[in-house]
Amino acid sequence: AIGARVLVNLDNDLTFPPGRTLTRFIDGGSSFCGQNEQIAQFGLGTAATVAVLVAFPDGSLVIQDDVSANQQVTIRDPAQGLGWVKLKEKAGTALGP
Repeated sequence: AIGARVLVNLDNDLTFPPGRTLTRFIDGGSSFCGQNEQIAQFGLGTAATVAVLVAFPDGSLVIQDDVSANQQVTIRDPAQGLGWVKLKEKAGTALGP
């Protein structure tokens, strides 16, 4: 969902934000007649499992722990819409902040 904030804790720790935490923001884009992909992609290095927190614009939160790396996870906003998170195992696979 546009406006969502996605945090991934590489230590699989649900006490956000301490530890090694990566953050992505989902936005709609900044050019005329264009839109950014609404997928948050993370490079996880050697982490095999992570904890994911998604803060949706309506204030709802979704927290999942023990999420395996190297997959695409669909996290649904409890109130509406969708958000997607791509998790990659290998270092250097992240696309921008």
